[in-house]
Amino acid sequence: MTTLREITDNSALVVAHPDDEILWFSSIVKNVDRIVFCFSEAVGNSVYSEGRKLVLRDFPHKQVSTLDIKEGDVFDLADWKHPQPSVDGLEFRRTDVRRRVRRFTCRISVICAALREVLKGYRNVITHNPWGEYGHEEHVQVYRP
Repeated sequence: MTTLREITDNSALVVAHPDDEILWFSSIVKNVDRIVFCFSEAVGNSVYSEGRKLVLRDFPHKQVSTLDIKEGDVFDLADWKHPQPSVDGLEFRRTDVRRRVRRFTCRISVICAALREVLKGYRNVITHNPWGEYGHEEHVQVYRP
């Protein structure tokens, strides 16, 4: 049986947004060596964006960083009754939001390149599950790389 110590030894926790580390990983967050947040700026919501900056500035974990990527503003655009994975995360059911979907799909290469650098040397990487916990497209996208 794998122990918590083995899982969190030389580990990085990669999450989409500040607050995901507590919501989904509260049982291990204090044991990981590093926390990486992918998205910082909340599109169209300056209150969230500023709040995230403040949280990251005063974050209590010793090793925390952000990729500082702008959110895709695609929440609830996937067909969650019939989800279809894609190279970029998920297929989208709506076609009237092409610009938002394009911004989402273009980010996967940026996320992968940034994580390749940030995660060098870590043995264990912990992240979201394949379906984004409750169905969040950006959680799925972070899982995909």
